[in-house]
Amino acid sequence: HMGATQPVTPPPPPLQSRTGKALKWAVSALLIAALGLGSWQLAETLMQHSKSDDTQKTKTTDGNGKGTDQTKPVKPIAIKGAQEYVAKGDAQAPGDVGKTYDGDSSTYWRSKSFVDGPEMKPAFKPGVGIVYDLGSQQTVTGASIGLRYPGDHTTITLYGTDSMSSSTSVDSMTRIGTITTSGTSAKITVSKKAKTQYVLLWITAMPYASGDQYSGAGYKQAITDVKFTG
Repeated sequence: HMGATQPVTPPPPPLQSRTGKALKWAVSALLIAALGLGSWQLAETLMQHSKSDDTQKTKTTDGNGKGTDQTKPVKPIAIKGAQEYVAKGDAQAPGDVGKTYDGDSSTYWRSKSFVDGPEMKPAFKPGVGIVYDLGSQQTVTGASIGLRYPGDHTTITLYGTDSMSSSTSVDSMTRIGTITTSGTSAKITVSKKAKTQYVLLWITAMPYASGDQYSGAGYKQAITDVKFTG
C-alpha cells in the first residue's frame, strides 16, 4: 500500500550556478585589478605630466629671463669722434680730446688750473668738457670715465645733445646722468635713457692738485679714458 509520502530532498544547486558565482568573483577581481592598475597608470601619467609642466615652466621662466638679458645686452658703444665743448672763455686742450678714447690710460686731456674750486664759478667758467660723437643714434645706458687727479671732488654730468657744436647751450640739452667722486674713476648709470648721437661729458667741479712740469697747481682734472655702453 501506499506509505507516507517521503520528503523530497531538494536537488543540490546546479554546478552551473556555482561556476557562475566563481566567474562573477573572478570578473570582479579582474575589474578591481584593472581599475587599480588603471588608477596607478593614470596617477603615474598625471605625475609625469605635472613634472613635464613644471619643467616646461622652469624652462619658460629661464628662457624668458635669458631672453630679457639677450634683448638688452650691455655692449660697448664705439666713439667715432670728439670735440671740446667751450661754453665760455678759452678752450682747455682741444688737441688732446682724442687721447680720452685711444685705449691708452697714460694719455689724457687736461683742463687748465683754476684758482677757485672745487665748484667752478658759472660767472667765470660754468664748466669744461668734451662732446663725443657715437656715429649714429644710440641708446646710452652708462659710461665709465678714468680720471687723473683724486681728491675732493669731481662732478661729471652727461648730456644728450644734437651736435658737437658749442653753440648749443647746456640748459637746452637732455641730462642723462651725473656723478660726484673723490677717486680716479667714475661710473655713471644713466638715470634717463636717451637715444642720442652726441654726448657731452661736462665737468663742473674739480679737486685741488699740485703742479708739475706741464701744469700749475690749482683746481683741475684730466680725463684718461671714456667708454660708453648701450
